[in-house]
Amino acid sequence: MARSHCTPNTVLTPASTIAIIGFGTTGAELAALLARRGCAVRVYATGLDDPAARDTLRDHIEAAGADPASTLADALWPAKLVIATDEVITDDAARNVAALLRPGQIYLDLCATPDAQRTIAAARLEAAGGHHVAGVLRDELLLKGRVAPQLAEALVMLGLQVTVVDSLPPVQHVTTRISAPSSLPLRRGELP
Repeated sequence: MARSHCTPNTVLTPASTIAIIGFGTTGAELAALLARRGCAVRVYATGLDDPAARDTLRDHIEAAGADPASTLADALWPAKLVIATDEVITDDAARNVAALLRPGQIYLDLCATPDAQRTIAAARLEAAGGHHVAGVLRDELLLKGRVAPQLAEALVMLGLQVTVVDSLPPVQHVTTRISAPSSLPLRRGELP
């Protein structure tokens, strides 16, 4: 049974828990920024499953002010907002996340996923009761989706510079989208 009629859980405060999937450049910078803003940030990255990389990755996640999650479910359960920053969201990944989303959770997709694949993932997540918002991080965070205006308002309150758009620029494979935590799009007058 589809649960997409649920109200989005967009009341983000500095005390909110935010899950970040992926801990590359974007995931690491968002984790650090949101942690500095007082949010409880839980990070899940596939490297945490690798015994050879686990300890180093945990140290990096903790240095960003976030908590490493032992499983995807552990990261998603308490979160009001789930931010995916992996290179590409595959259908399997969308299926795994959809099975774990609670009604009303928002899934912000910052993955470099082609539009057709992103559309399939969005349908799967929405059918599970979540709210999919597509995003692109450029000079500011661009958001598109049914609940994008509510999410944008909440993220602006946390100090991010956000614009809701009708269409996103084409996805390009970018290995480094932002160069330093202080380069994340903040509202004018905000200090990192």
